[in-house]
This record gives sequence, C-alpha cells and structure tokens, in this order.
Amino acid sequence: MNPKFALDRSRLPADVCEFLRTKTMYTGGGRRAVFSETDQFDTAAFWCLHTQMPWGPDELEAAPDVCRGARACCKPCFVPPAV
Repeated sequence: MNPKFALDRSRLPADVCEFLRTKTMYTGGGRRAVFSETDQFDTAAFWCLHTQMPWGPDELEAAPDVCRGARACCKPCFVPPAV
C-alpha cells in the first residue's frame, strides 16, 4: 500500500472496530494525539463501512465509545495474542 494514502487510525483506541471511519483518518494532519475515554467526539462525524451511515448493521450509533468488541458487528483492530 502506498504510505501516502494509508489510513491513520492512530487517534483511535486499538479495540475500536476496524470498520469505523471518520474523515480525519484520511487527512494527514500530522497531529497524532490519542483519544481517551473522556474526549468529546461531538465535532467528528463517524460512519460504519458496513452501512456507510452513522449507525452500524445493528442500528446503533457508529462512534468510538460504542463501536467496541461487545457488538456483534465489531471487528477490533487489535486483538491481543492468546496466552
């Protein structure tokens, strides 16, 4: 993959679904701050790649705080290795 067009997921926690998107993932802003549980996401518009809408296949909101492993449609970006 051409690194110029690589998707920047560095601002999202590793356990967020890999199908969650926001337009800042596609812009190389250079700011690499990590979101925390207390950050406010109200200015970012998120969508699900499955539905291409701001909700997932289960009709729940597509957002970093809810698109996590507990949802049936979720596929986390990072899965810790089995011990």
